[in-house]
Amino acid sequence: MNPWDEKFFSFLKTIMDTVFSGHNIYMREMKAQNYANNAELIKIDPERIKSLRVRPLLKIGTESSSVYTATLGDASVVLKKIPSLSDAKKEAALQHKAAIHGIAPMIFRVNKSGICMEHIQPGTTLYAVLQKNKGNLSEHTQRDLIRLFKKLDRCGVAHNDPNPLNFVYKGKKLIAIDFGMAQLVNPADKKNEQQMTLGLALMIRQIFPSSLVPRVLIESLPASFQTIYKTATEEQAAASVGQLRRSRKRGLLPPK
Repeated sequence: MNPWDEKFFSFLKTIMDTVFSGHNIYMREMKAQNYANNAELIKIDPERIKSLRVRPLLKIGTESSSVYTATLGDASVVLKKIPSLSDAKKEAALQHKAAIHGIAPMIFRVNKSGICMEHIQPGTTLYAVLQKNKGNLSEHTQRDLIRLFKKLDRCGVAHNDPNPLNFVYKGKKLIAIDFGMAQLVNPADKKNEQQMTLGLALMIRQIFPSSLVPRVLIESLPASFQTIYKTATEEQAAASVGQLRRSRKRGLLPPK
């Protein structure tokens, strides 16, 4: 199904208006839900609804899931619940700037419920790669990250959240997701190339203390940033990128 098809857009609107309007009780078991018996909640053809599935994709802390996948036939999208329309518009606009350069999921729709966007496949996260390799990244992957950060800088978008869950594979290409903390910046400031590189390296060291130093990432940094990496304690490392609390909530780090 073509995601730009008019009928598909109608489907997206229906999904967003329904899933994000108080009917989340049907998804609280954290598993795929079949809406075939709840067609009255979704005002589209009951025959089409038989194949509709909406399931939680990401659980944040102790709160209910705020990111979902919605699938109808061979079409699949991601739905991100954002309580503020202004916040949703801001995040979507920044993500769109990156998406048109092929380094973020495409935005399909924004409304008062949140953002409907491209579902990235296979969607393997950088964190999953780190887990598999005991916290170590190949030189090739490190160079891919540097290229991604440079492209974000050229877009004028500072991502600001170096959590390894925020980088996923679209085929063999690394892209960025979750632009909730992003902001517009001057490309010349190199916010991503420098601060995101340092932040990610510190995060990797914090989550995987026995991992090897990501040499390619560190050597790409100015000397002053390399010094920060070498001298920061674990707590300073986490605090410097504002991620310790969030990482524990996401289950990347053990509780205190």
